[in-house]
Amino acid sequence: MDAEKDDQITAREMNSLKKLANANFTKFAVQVQHASSEVQMKIIQQLPEFKKLATEAVERVSKAHEATLSSVQHSEDHVHQGIKEWRGALIAMLEDPNLSLEDKLRITNEIGETVRVQAAIHSENTKTKVAMFGKLAVGAAAIVGIIVVAITGGRIGIDQGDNNA
Repeated sequence: MDAEKDDQITAREMNSLKKLANANFTKFAVQVQHASSEVQMKIIQQLPEFKKLATEAVERVSKAHEATLSSVQHSEDHVHQGIKEWRGALIAMLEDPNLSLEDKLRITNEIGETVRVQAAIHSENTKTKVAMFGKLAVGAAAIVGIIVVAITGGRIGIDQGDNNA
């Protein structure tokens, strides 16, 4: 009787799974993988909704990535503006006719430092953006992979059930 109960899914449990899918699709997909074949089959029978949830999960991850990139870009723009102002102040100092050659060389060296700092910041931000994109790609692939495993596992269970009949 317990085995029979394990193969049943109540409307309440289905609603609970739907809520979990809306809140945390990855956790939902993992939970589906660990469900009995019968439960997986019932979920797969609602495949259009399952596809919708997967699409929404990938879209949410994508929107979060875009928001993060926008924030990083906004911060980077502020830093570049600050460096530009720093460099502008140094260039203005060079126009002072009372500066010695040594002072002018020191200021010129400082201008070069602003360029090196700006290049390092740009390089680091580019690496960060590439890493973020990689994580997004892996996350999206994981979501798709979990869905495929859940669907394939359920379909294998369906096929095995047909073969046993």
